[in-house]
Amino acid sequence: MLLIISGTSQIFGLSGEGASSWSGFTQEYTKSGAWTNIRYDVLSRFDEKKAKSLYAYLTAPPDGIIPILESKKLW
Repeated sequence: MLLIISGTSQIFGLSGEGASSWSGFTQEYTKSGAWTNIRYDVLSRFDEKKAKSLYAYLTAPPDGIIPILESKKLW
């Protein structure tokens, strides 16, 4: 739903160029359990390894979520 609302489903959808980063990020992020309540219990769910992994999905060129968004200049 977030991909559709943001207009990025063509980039991060199943066959988009950023699909592997988006998929990896969401799987890693939600692996911790009830991610909808994560704001209340952040420290017990994220260790240094997980934080670095999430950061890599977000920033690692050329397939990271942020580099792809920057290259598309959608906003």
